[in-house]
Amino acid sequence: MPWGPINTIDRVFADPQIIAREMQIAVNHPTIGALPMIGDPIKIANENELSAPPLLGQHTEKILREVLGYSQDTIARLETQKIIRAENLS
Repeated sequence: MPWGPINTIDRVFADPQIIAREMQIAVNHPTIGALPMIGDPIKIANENELSAPPLLGQHTEKILREVLGYSQDTIARLETQKIIRAENLS
């Protein structure tokens, strides 16, 4: 609406409707602790559990194995060739 207020971020998250709808949440991140995030606008009972974004490479092995069908030997070769980094694999 062209006549509506333009709020700053702090005013947005202080709005009673935003608070009531739980649109600002905190999720536990493995390296930084509590990570503030935007809540899911679609509220479905017992299905709105948001998680922190994955760490770099956290799902690399799973994607290579389950989605692309790579064998464990192929994944090991990619690690040896430094195409992927072993410390990032799940």
